[in-house]
Amino acid sequence: MTYYDILEVSSRASKEVIEKAYRVLAKKYHPDVNPLEQRAQCEEYMKAINIAYETLIDDEKRRQYDEELNTYNTPEDIHGSGEEQIDPEFAEILKPRPWPRYFARSIDMFIGGLIVAFAWSYLDVASYNAITEKISGYVLGAVLYCIWIFVESFITSITATTPGKWIFNLYILDKYGNKLDYKTSLKRNFLVFFRGLGLGIPLISLFTLTNAYNRVNTSVFASWDIDCGTVSVSKKGSAPKTVLSALMIIALVAGIAYLEIYQDKVEKQQQAFAQQMNEMYESIENEEKALTYMQSELDSEYQEIMELEEQLVIWQESDSGKYDDNYPAYEQMIDDYNSKLEEFESRREKHNKSINEYNKQLENDNVQ
Repeated sequence: MTYYDILEVSSRASKEVIEKAYRVLAKKYHPDVNPLEQRAQCEEYMKAINIAYETLIDDEKRRQYDEELNTYNTPEDIHGSGEEQIDPEFAEILKPRPWPRYFARSIDMFIGGLIVAFAWSYLDVASYNAITEKISGYVLGAVLYCIWIFVESFITSITATTPGKWIFNLYILDKYGNKLDYKTSLKRNFLVFFRGLGLGIPLISLFTLTNAYNRVNTSVFASWDIDCGTVSVSKKGSAPKTVLSALMIIALVAGIAYLEIYQDKVEKQQQAFAQQMNEMYESIENEEKALTYMQSELDSEYQEIMELEEQLVIWQESDSGKYDDNYPAYEQMIDDYNSKLEEFESRREKHNKSINEYNKQLENDNVQ
């Protein structure tokens, strides 16, 4: 058995085919993913797989190995059928599946962004509201997902999958079939966000997503998988899990629709509240102006009453006729003044209540 036989590839296989075959075999025969009674056998086979891979992936080592094979074997023994094929079972595992990967990432972004938004608004609602008022929805989504990446990377390093990937039976492993460490998982997620999602910028993301789609379809491995030494594999899901996944997707779509409706309702309520507060403010401001003018009139009338009262004191001593003629007018002025003062005080009291109600509603809105 040659190294080519161990990796289940043709001796004419390219480096890319050898890399694919190695990752699939490493996943299949890694001791940690096999039953306890088969681990010893898998360990021996993994040693052979690693040796074969290290030899054939290096140009110089492969050349020397081929020369040794040519010394002891015929070309037919070495080359076999000459086809660069991987076992169909392994090829199925490595099938690109760009659309499930895209939808899985979209679900993770939605769920992650929602969790971060909820946690942020719960811990510090003032800063969250300040941010949401200053930036657009696209930028906010990118910020929320950037924060979520640190959590998602931890989840991937523990479970080898994410909520979205779990629904589509996708798993992220290293080239030896192991779960990723946190650092590698974090690096991969940021590369996906940059190279695949274009930082969430609409036009740029359209270009990067198209480029990633074409690359995955043609070479199976995305650029971030090559740089990080990772592979996205797909497992066949059980019937209960398929049903559960379908229900989760339906619930997710329903949740998105509900959030859209709820957000629209909240926006309308906020607009109505803002209009109500503006009307209250304008009413308070107009009443304040009216009360100021009324106060000025009362001051003027009070001054006239005081002047007439002084004149009446003089007339009472010097000219009783004028005193008797003007005293009824004096009493009428006092009655009018007291009536207007009573009205002023009543309106001032209502005005103060309106101010308190306005401030109370404004304070409640800030708390919410």
